[in-house]
Amino acid sequence: FKLKSWDFLNSVFLFLLILAILPYNNGILTVVIIELSISFVLFIIFLILPLINKEKNYSLNPSNFSIQSIKEISSLSGYIFMSKVTGVIYSKTPTVLIGYFLTPIFITYYAVASKIPLAVKTLQGMINSATLPIAVIFDSSKDYTRIKKLLFRGTRYSFFALTPLIVFLFAYADIILKLWVGESFIFLASYLRCLLIWSWLTLTISFGSSMYTRKSHFKDLLPYNIVSSVLFISVTLLFIKSAALWSILIATFISGLVTIYANASIIKRICQFDWNEFFKHSINFSFFCSLPILILASFALKTLFQQTSILKLLIQCGMLIVLHVFVIYKFGLFKYEKKELFNKFSTLFLKGN
Repeated sequence: FKLKSWDFLNSVFLFLLILAILPYNNGILTVVIIELSISFVLFIIFLILPLINKEKNYSLNPSNFSIQSIKEISSLSGYIFMSKVTGVIYSKTPTVLIGYFLTPIFITYYAVASKIPLAVKTLQGMINSATLPIAVIFDSSKDYTRIKKLLFRGTRYSFFALTPLIVFLFAYADIILKLWVGESFIFLASYLRCLLIWSWLTLTISFGSSMYTRKSHFKDLLPYNIVSSVLFISVTLLFIKSAALWSILIATFISGLVTIYANASIIKRICQFDWNEFFKHSINFSFFCSLPILILASFALKTLFQQTSILKLLIQCGMLIVLHVFVIYKFGLFKYEKKELFNKFSTLFLKGN
């Protein structure tokens, strides 16, 4: 969670400083200098904090390092590192291939279209970041019942949290692009919507994949990630001349099926559940209730009101969220969850008084 916080602070500081220098039109060099400066400052802070900490386990004192500890760390981190490499292939290869086979303007198109789904993925990562410590505790005690419950509730709550945002972005994709980067980019709306559909579908396994706690989990996943990466590059190369940016999307869907299958198999083995049970407790409500309601509501709002400013868009997004919260409370929560929620609010109210 702390690492995600550093990433979040880096993005916030970068956004604020770039916003501050925009009126002066100092060019891309200033942006690069700012990014390097922020990264350097955060890196120094990240190093200093453990030194201040008095607990030896968190100290960076060289005497705490040993060959044995390096071996123990590398035995697990090696598979994690290789998994991260495949992730880099997914995120960076498209830009390289687009720049080589197409014209530079397509790099801009891809960057614009992929920014919003990337933001959704970052939000999902922040939601998942709190999962790993709890999963480690449950796994070490072999408490598979609680691991399964954690998966079911975490997946369902991920859908609860992100479905209204994804539906809003899907419905208003053309207007968001117009207000954000101009009318000349509206044609990317269909491409953006397809990326958002994929983002929503991957919520099915995204939360569960944050529960990997053992070396064997990453070891089993690695071959699938390698196959998926090779498939991604191959399909992109096959279609990039004829389909341009759509080749990236085709490759993402095809190679992503391998990744989803691999993660689903490992998650099922970790949590020991039945797929019918998983869909019933985690996904059914979002697929068959909240999603249709949000789609109808968003397109109704879009038809009734003219979206001429970011403020109006935010107001309508807020209306969708309020509607979604009502639908969740009325139909989406189980009785015991409503009781838990009521007890928590009652406790907070009593403390306030």
